[in-house]
Amino acid sequence: RSPRRPEPGAAASGEGRGGAAWEGAADEGGDEGTSWKASGWHSSNGGRGEAVEDGEAQDESVEAAPEVPEPWYIDAHDLVLEPSEPSDHRFTIIGLHSCSGGPDDLVPFFHRLDVSFRRQIRLVVPCSPLRRENHYGWEKEQNSWFEYDDDGKDGNDIKHPEQLQEQRARLLRLLECERKRLPNGDGSRMVLWGLSQGAGLAIDLALRSPFLVGGALALRGMALPRESLHDLPPRPPGAAPLHVLAINGQHDWLCPPDVARASYEALWPHGARTTFITEPTLGHACARGRQKLNGPELRRVSKFFLDLWGGRV
Repeated sequence: RSPRRPEPGAAASGEGRGGAAWEGAADEGGDEGTSWKASGWHSSNGGRGEAVEDGEAQDESVEAAPEVPEPWYIDAHDLVLEPSEPSDHRFTIIGLHSCSGGPDDLVPFFHRLDVSFRRQIRLVVPCSPLRRENHYGWEKEQNSWFEYDDDGKDGNDIKHPEQLQEQRARLLRLLECERKRLPNGDGSRMVLWGLSQGAGLAIDLALRSPFLVGGALALRGMALPRESLHDLPPRPPGAAPLHVLAINGQHDWLCPPDVARASYEALWPHGARTTFITEPTLGHACARGRQKLNGPELRRVSKFFLDLWGGRV
């Protein structure tokens, strides 16, 4: 979604180059857990940059080290986590990050994927282009799959359709390459998983894929605008509908649940069947640096994969 003007009390500063800037800028106190930047991913002692090892701070007599700089998040690298033993590979997740986020977005979710076959999953998270965009007079360089049009009625319109077309073609090529890696080239062992802006793109790719994928997971986002649906290919005769799990937060002011639900319902004539869940304790923040994880959401994600792949290990 197009970044809206920050609400009163919302954070407005970036987190360093490539960091979260507009998405999830609101104070989302309803989320479970804390920012992963404030946990083990970004550990410091009292903000002084002192090392923390094995859960204990260094002795006070040790001279304080210089302040640790803010991280320079991934902004030009694709991310691949593959099973250490190649013969273990059974399933593949294609992860699509949020606008202003990056491949880092998916890692904390994968850390908490509670399935016995996680070691058999190949996680592939491509990085979107780095773009200079201007929203409401605020110019920033950030990663995004395409630029939103601020003048759209719900902030979900696409300013430059050619950007979407370019990334769609790139990612469909990636899907085909990854399918060939799967056992027997079985596309049903692949799931597309998107966060925020990546959610709509994930479903779009799943519906346009030249082969049937196992499903799509759409977190804290919404489907692409209706204008992008006119050239969707028909589902193959006899093919089951695309199974989509979509979760939006009750406190999400960027992708409000009622607007998101309506966007997913528009996909029904095109063969997508969405299980839509509004999570009462969830906001929006999904970009690295200010990401907030949510227990109920994580449990539903794990159940989605268990239901889909649990009997196929």
